[in-house]
Amino acid sequence: MYTSGSTGIPKGVMVEHRSIVNLAFWMNALANEQFGHHAQNWALNAPVAFDSSLKVITQLGFGRTLYLINADIRLDPDALITYLTDNAIDVVDMTPSLTEIVLTCAETRARRLPHILIGGEAINQRLWQQLVKIGSQIDRSFINVYGPTEATVDTTYAVINESQTSTIGLPIDNMVVHLLDSSRRSVPVGCAGEMYIEGTGLARGYLNRAMDTEESFVTVSIAGHDRRLYKTGDKARLTEKGTLEFIGRTDNQLKIRGFRVELDEINQHVSDHPSVITSFSCARHGQNTGTQIITYVTLASGPEDDATQVAQIRQALLSLLPDFMVPAFIVPLDKLPLNENGKIDRSRLPIPAETMVDGDVARPTNKLESQLLSIWSELLELDEDSISVTKNIFSLGAHSLLMLKALAKMKQQGIDASLKQLYEKPSIRDFARTLNQPDTQNRGRCIIRLNQCTQGSPLFIFHPYGGRCDGYLGLAKALEKVCPVYGVQAPFNDNQVVRFEQFSELAEFYIHEMRTYQPTGPYNIAGWSAGGNIAAMVANRLVRHKDEVQRLFIIDALLQRTNKAEQTDEQHLMDVLQIELQDEENPETPFVLPSDIQSVINGNPVTEQIRLVADYLANMTGVDNPMSAEQISVGLQFGIDFNKVDRSVPEFSIGGKCMLITASKNPSQLKRDIFEDWLNTVHASENQHSEVSAEHHLMMRGEAAAEIGGLIKKEMQRNRKWVSA
Repeated sequence: MYTSGSTGIPKGVMVEHRSIVNLAFWMNALANEQFGHHAQNWALNAPVAFDSSLKVITQLGFGRTLYLINADIRLDPDALITYLTDNAIDVVDMTPSLTEIVLTCAETRARRLPHILIGGEAINQRLWQQLVKIGSQIDRSFINVYGPTEATVDTTYAVINESQTSTIGLPIDNMVVHLLDSSRRSVPVGCAGEMYIEGTGLARGYLNRAMDTEESFVTVSIAGHDRRLYKTGDKARLTEKGTLEFIGRTDNQLKIRGFRVELDEINQHVSDHPSVITSFSCARHGQNTGTQIITYVTLASGPEDDATQVAQIRQALLSLLPDFMVPAFIVPLDKLPLNENGKIDRSRLPIPAETMVDGDVARPTNKLESQLLSIWSELLELDEDSISVTKNIFSLGAHSLLMLKALAKMKQQGIDASLKQLYEKPSIRDFARTLNQPDTQNRGRCIIRLNQCTQGSPLFIFHPYGGRCDGYLGLAKALEKVCPVYGVQAPFNDNQVVRFEQFSELAEFYIHEMRTYQPTGPYNIAGWSAGGNIAAMVANRLVRHKDEVQRLFIIDALLQRTNKAEQTDEQHLMDVLQIELQDEENPETPFVLPSDIQSVINGNPVTEQIRLVADYLANMTGVDNPMSAEQISVGLQFGIDFNKVDRSVPEFSIGGKCMLITASKNPSQLKRDIFEDWLNTVHASENQHSEVSAEHHLMMRGEAAAEIGGLIKKEMQRNRKWVSA
């Protein structure tokens, strides 16, 4: 048998007769139990060469009738459901993608449904619940089957009617599934592991592919015994009920702007939206845009048009996911294209540019708008005709790294602009108008607007160690209808040189910046990690200036972070590089400068080291870095000052409320230190401590960021004091 080729070139799999016999007898027993002995008409809904056809073809040996459905009917859902009804088919096999379409056709035309064996792809929770409901109404059984060709088609099964949540169930007869970690050790119940299959269904290996066989069919010692297993590349976890929950592929992972992203996780969030019937996420790689996520959806009929529903889906995702995980494009389709095997046909998915021109494209009205349109057209890799100058560039696929590239190109064309202006006016037309108002360009240059809310008391949130606030975008979106959110970034982002020897000096600089947006209190202040220390010190200094601090949110910060042992500026520079440039996938491995640059900087004064390192980083091969050497130099000097300053905060009192939000997965000692520092540093009229389920470095991502946003939202809506934003 040959694999389906969904993950590469099809391979010839040497399956033994006894493996097929095992599959056939298991399928016969399951059919008698779930469908009844009278269910004799079976339909082959796949090419004969497709591996899943085996479980249907072998039923001829048990006296059942087999109907062969030709390709024209298989690829037409209306014709397929008509064929199944007209021929009184009792059992048919389908992929989840085809099942969703067939269910819609059957409901619309009041057609009879057979029992369905569903496999080939993961079933999303929406389809699962729909099948549970239908099965209870019409006395039909729906079976979810999972398995690779290398284990003779089906390895596990779940009766959908018997479970409220999506699962791949239990192994079939004479098969075993092991969940192992990267060291091939068994994982505990509830933990994710890679699926390794053992049992009668295991194939001999691949035809004429000895190396592939050795790589995929492995010997693993389990409980003191060597076992021959097939390494699936799929991830799952064992639930407390003893069933297997499918998670996704180990190789279905991307890296976007340095962050690891699971396409399966994104697709699950999209599928959970009430407007979405089916969805499929994939990646597109552009020379300028880098890796972008594209999600194709079919939408439920409703009062809103497609554009409105897509905007609602995007808004929901922004409240749940960090910006780098939100699809650059959400493309609505009448239906997802399927291939002959009933799986998504990627070759027939339209590229986003083909779907973006909707007849409502605002054209440039002056030279500046035309220049900006040309820049964004090049960076987004989209035709100018498909970009409206009134559209938010984020909805066209822009992100923080691309914005820095845009600023660099603008500078080459004599356009002087700032990152702050781009964040605050994210359409070409509004941005161009801002550039024509020079009196506002220097207002709070360190402060960027993170959402578009214009009413309510503003929340100022301070940058963590890295100096930037784009990581707070998901948090800000959760507060979109509650209050304006302003990110206070390190001054090097706008190429400002700010030196300081005391932590309070940096706080005073930020207070000056804040007052350009809100001259007087009451103030709402927040910060995560090192940003929590900044927020607390800013609050401390505001109190000294007799200003009111209404709300202070400290997010997982050690407020008594004292100096390390005495270090030279050169050592501080290495600390900054290690923290900022360490490998995301191996955070315990420190960043090490290559020996050639290390030998050049050795023995030089720190100012010269900064210059040499900045030149090296600005021109590093294979790294997409839009910052100039000059800006990197300013940033490194700021990092040295920030690293060596004592970031502990003196004890102080505020008349408002202080909330501490911590990560539940911190080590116990760190939890105690954070809590005790907070109690001993900030004395407020009301204190509250909340914990979110996350690790420290993941608090601004996904569900953790949404949960933190919910806590802040609830607090910001209490006893509002309205001021102009």
